[in-house]
Amino acid sequence: TLRTFGGHTTVIAAFFSAFVSMLMFTVWWYLGKVYCTAFFYVKGKRGRIVHRNDVTAFG
Repeated sequence: TLRTFGGHTTVIAAFFSAFVSMLMFTVWWYLGKVYCTAFFYVKGKRGRIVHRNDVTAFG
């Protein structure tokens, strides 16, 4: 019950939950950045073909 779940246990569980949430957000953000970034090739200023990332994919 909520009465027995109190004190230090609540604080530790809250911080652990926040840490795991931030960690999972970082992992999924990195996977999306690496595997789901749209890119294309354009001709640069000096006529070279340049690799460009689609900036809308970064949010």
